[in-house]
Amino acid sequence: MQVTVMNFSGVYKPQTFYKNTQSEWLECADISGTNAYCDEEAEREIQQRMGVRDARGVHFIDSGNYHYVSKFWLDRVDEAFELIVFDNHTDMQEPMFGDILSCGSWIKQVLEHHPNLKKMVLIGPPESAREELLDDSRIRFVSREELAACTNEEAVGSGTFPVYVSIDKDVLAVSEAQTNWDQGEMLLDRLLEMIQVIRAGRDVIGWDVCGEDPQYAQSEEYIQKADAGNQKLLRAVCGL
Repeated sequence: MQVTVMNFSGVYKPQTFYKNTQSEWLECADISGTNAYCDEEAEREIQQRMGVRDARGVHFIDSGNYHYVSKFWLDRVDEAFELIVFDNHTDMQEPMFGDILSCGSWIKQVLEHHPNLKKMVLIGPPESAREELLDDSRIRFVSREELAACTNEEAVGSGTFPVYVSIDKDVLAVSEAQTNWDQGEMLLDRLLEMIQVIRAGRDVIGWDVCGEDPQYAQSEEYIQKADAGNQKLLRAVCGL
């Protein structure tokens, strides 16, 4: 499986999880207007550097501040599909500045503008986040509390459409990963099990993973923990 590592903050440079794979490094650190919010000029430049790549493969997209990059990969899906998102947040907020794309609004924009999206499953936010959901019948919300009471198969559901899967590591408990956003309570093993369920039951178009913490990118303890977690996620999505 093709692995694309998108560098915005430098956080992946000391990690090794991707270095013995069929991977490519996509340099984006020199693009201004990208941190948490993405202006139109930055979007054009990122899309240009992504080139003719499609959504297939697995894409590591830096910290949660760049989760909006998932939208750019989804822009390259030209068939009917379902979106499954693991996240501690709904990412359906109204933009603070006009209609500018942000890490907190990207799902909203995909729901409102992608012509091929047939269904989305959001897994992991607290029950209190339900009030943030758009009024859209395509959305299935599995809260943190509901997840504790259901099986992995019930959580990810079933369907006839191919799926794209987006993972923000802030869905995980602090003991499992360190991110730069408030975090959920999911154990990494549970997430890996749900990935296996998705792979076994669905045609997966592609995957992306974010949730690094650039503030601690030079900490040896952080590097080892993040690298080990990313290695497990990469192996799981590749079925290894």
